[in-house]
Amino acid sequence: MPLKEFCIAVTWGPDGLLAMSGAEEANTGVVLDFFVPPGDGKAVLWIDGLVIPSDAKNVENAHLFINYMMRPEVAAANTDYTWYASGNKTAFDLIDPAVTGSPAAYPTAESVAKMYTYKAIPRKMQRVRTRAWTKFKSGQ
Repeated sequence: MPLKEFCIAVTWGPDGLLAMSGAEEANTGVVLDFFVPPGDGKAVLWIDGLVIPSDAKNVENAHLFINYMMRPEVAAANTDYTWYASGNKTAFDLIDPAVTGSPAAYPTAESVAKMYTYKAIPRKMQRVRTRAWTKFKSGQ
């Protein structure tokens, strides 16, 4: 985007912020902005999580890693670096206000109330969606 390769993109908040800072650093005159489409059900609520796969080989170490990442000071540092919201409420006051004040990282309660989450769809519909997306991307 910073090199004027695209005119529109759907992105998750912090990835959009990265593109915005890249456009600014490239100094090409491209100005990018992030917004949540107005209205009920117009934007997907994005949720990240630290999870352990059911077939994980070292569950104990996975728990140790998650416990470490969820320490308030570590969670805050991670959020400051990635601009992805922390799942640790006690870390909030330790996070840079520029991050917590960004609706791309921390959407307002009003925005969240209007967002929707994906529902599981049958495999047949998944295949239809995948084929349609593949045709779209290939220009067919």
